[in-house]
Amino acid sequence: MTAISATSAHPDMAMQVLSLLYTDKELIQLLDWGVEGVHYQKTGPETIKLLPPYERYGHGFSWMIGNTALTDHPDYGNAFTWSKARSEFRQATRSPLLGMIVNPNDRSDGGTLEGVTDFIQAMNRTQQKPEDAYARLLKALDKGGATAYIAREQKKVDAFLKTKAQPQT
Repeated sequence: MTAISATSAHPDMAMQVLSLLYTDKELIQLLDWGVEGVHYQKTGPETIKLLPPYERYGHGFSWMIGNTALTDHPDYGNAFTWSKARSEFRQATRSPLLGMIVNPNDRSDGGTLEGVTDFIQAMNRTQQKPEDAYARLLKALDKGGATAYIAREQKKVDAFLKTKAQPQT
């Protein structure tokens, strides 16, 4: 996730940079792959080949920032193309939960899953058999009130969906 810190000295400028990462093909291409003719060469309308010695440089982060649909991608011989992906994106169905804002720090309803947090911390410190860990996770969820927590969160989802179904005036 990309965000601007609440303490940023220049949030407007930070937003301008973020906007460029999602709209400026040349900028994102430069950040992802470098300079054409130096770091890569184009091999097709949407594909590139990394040049020596950069062909060994697979940073793997090209998908992490910006609009990756703007950039070219190394031709690994597969049938993937961004034109196919864009077609799929256009046919995708938007989630009815788009626009719902969730406050993960809201404990006003008494929701807490502290047992799960303890379980996760224990998992990070020790090796465990998956079946044993799964059984302990279920117990931690039960002890932490997961069923009640899920029911409370579902009520929030239902209320949100109800407001979306009503015509806006």
